[in-house]
Amino acid sequence: MRYIDLILLFIITLAILKFITLLELSGFWKFILSVVYLYITALYVKARIKDVKEELPGLLMWRTKRWLEDLKRLLPLGEFLETLSTMVFFTTFGLLGIFLAKWLPIRKRIVYFIGGMALLYGLLLIYPMALLKLPVQGSGTSSSNPLMLALVLISGLMGIIVYSFSNAIFHTLVALISQSETPKTLTPLLPGITLPFFEGIIALGLVLVVHELSHAILSLKYKIPVKSTGLLTYGILPVGAFVEPDEEAFEKAPSPRKILVLLGGPSINLFLGIVFFGIFILFLLVTVPWAEEGCYVVKGLEPGTIIKTIDNVPCIYAIAHEGSVMETNKGTMNWSSNIYYYPIGKDSFVRYYSLEPLNFLYNLLYMLFSLNVLLGLANLFPVMFFDGGQLMLELGRLWEKENIGKAIVGIFSLMLLLLIVGSFL
Repeated sequence: MRYIDLILLFIITLAILKFITLLELSGFWKFILSVVYLYITALYVKARIKDVKEELPGLLMWRTKRWLEDLKRLLPLGEFLETLSTMVFFTTFGLLGIFLAKWLPIRKRIVYFIGGMALLYGLLLIYPMALLKLPVQGSGTSSSNPLMLALVLISGLMGIIVYSFSNAIFHTLVALISQSETPKTLTPLLPGITLPFFEGIIALGLVLVVHELSHAILSLKYKIPVKSTGLLTYGILPVGAFVEPDEEAFEKAPSPRKILVLLGGPSINLFLGIVFFGIFILFLLVTVPWAEEGCYVVKGLEPGTIIKTIDNVPCIYAIAHEGSVMETNKGTMNWSSNIYYYPIGKDSFVRYYSLEPLNFLYNLLYMLFSLNVLLGLANLFPVMFFDGGQLMLELGRLWEKENIGKAIVGIFSLMLLLLIVGSFL
């Protein structure tokens, strides 16, 4: 294979990052070691692949022109993606969208607003389940809180984002001032570390591919040439993907079209998140006979660990103590006082199965559901390098308030940087 050394480097990187997480060091030094190692891998990749461009120290952009012609075969999906992206505009801004979407007739704004709100409230219902099996903290929002419902109605997802960022920043600053442990608001989603290895790689790959395909299809629909597609990595570790439209053609396009192109990626992710949620629920219903009882570990062991027995007693009936031996789906382990779990059964959302192929399908469908939802939402954050950041800048240009758009993106980018640093302290 032409790039066998890069494949081996990727596998070695996952193993080394896993080893770093197990070291008895503070989160800050684990973060520094991880960044230094990934930067070294970036130097190797740059020397190995001449076409790779370094955007920031360690942050690499891989470009390719392959398959651009094949994209034209997907143009019939353009109408659907345009409708979906318009609806997600109102999902993002709520009632404010009726004011902001001045390129649409008022009747269409109302229709899209109703569709956008239906999508948003559906997302609020399934969002907690998208987090249930992942080491990720939610925003603390509640779809049943009257004040939150009003906030969602008025300002859509953007209102939730502002609330969540402000709340997280407040608690991070309080922790830093009081010199207590900072809340782990952000958790990297890495296959083999915080996600199941094979299922995580497959799901992340599919999520990123459909995201970028949607950007590309809408670009071509609006006669904006696509120069290349590619992958964004930190070192050898994938952190995103991209479509590179012709910059001059993109800048000349009307703002409404640019807004819909930017929303194409997050929109298809949110849509597919709901689709895969339905498939996942159907899978749970038809596989009940093969589900096993056990205990799902939420802290203290590798993500996805299921305790079957403790001292040969079924976990749901056992009382663990120092010296207890656990039988898990990942092998035999000794009990530790920092392990936290909850019981699961045949009717649980979290499961494990007596047949390993069912466990693989269960994890894969869950990853496809949850990662589509989470990455679709995250891409709407109004920060640099995110679709939401470009969206906010474009809205500023549409309303001839470009400085306001830049200020919003700058403020939220700084807030995100503070949360990233705080998560490792």
